[in-house]
Amino acid sequence: MMIYTLSLHDALPISYLVLGTEKKTVPVAIQIAMQGAYGSTDYGGLMAMLVLAMIPIVVFYLFCQKYIIKGVVAGAVKG
Repeated sequence: MMIYTLSLHDALPISYLVLGTEKKTVPVAIQIAMQGAYGSTDYGGLMAMLVLAMIPIVVFYLFCQKYIIKGVVAGAVKG
């Protein structure tokens, strides 16, 4: 939760500079969607949106895992 909060501080200027909701980044879109009445937050919906945002990253990693591991190992070998 702390990393999500810190990422909002990086994304806050984007929410003011980018016009139109279709061009906003994922953290800003989640922040806008989770604004409730009188400052309330729907944590169930927040976590569901975060999981949905992570799915493409996990799928990419699963398909490219072999190449990512090869690159990490090749960069760690001396000589």
